[in-house]
Amino acid sequence: MAGVKAVIGFYDMAAQWEHDQITRPRDSVTEKLLGGPPMISRRIFFEASPLSYATVDKNGTRFLLIYGREDDIVDPATQSERFLTALKQAGFFARTIVVPGAGHFWSVDPVEENGSFGAYVGPRLLRFLEAQL
Repeated sequence: MAGVKAVIGFYDMAAQWEHDQITRPRDSVTEKLLGGPPMISRRIFFEASPLSYATVDKNGTRFLLIYGREDDIVDPATQSERFLTALKQAGFFARTIVVPGAGHFWSVDPVEENGSFGAYVGPRLLRFLEAQL
């Protein structure tokens, strides 16, 4: 069985829950997805969080983290940047694409539209995949 060669990553569940408490306390996407807050089951949040798997024994997988600099739903500092640090500490090959001016929903922009966030990310994403697969 072939192992995972590359991952395009987005966010950490526990950090997202904390961010939800500040930015959207009545609409916690993580609680909806995982069935409740971490105080009910921290194990569910741990198992759902990619940060939990950033360990030396798994560092053969290559990562590309993509996020919008102006994201108001996922906090880049506590999510992508924290995950990038954990990956590098564990010896993973990890790269980022920070999308200038982009909010959370940048990925729905059409790749073929000049000047769109999708057009900014698309060629960079393809270069990463071509180099890693």
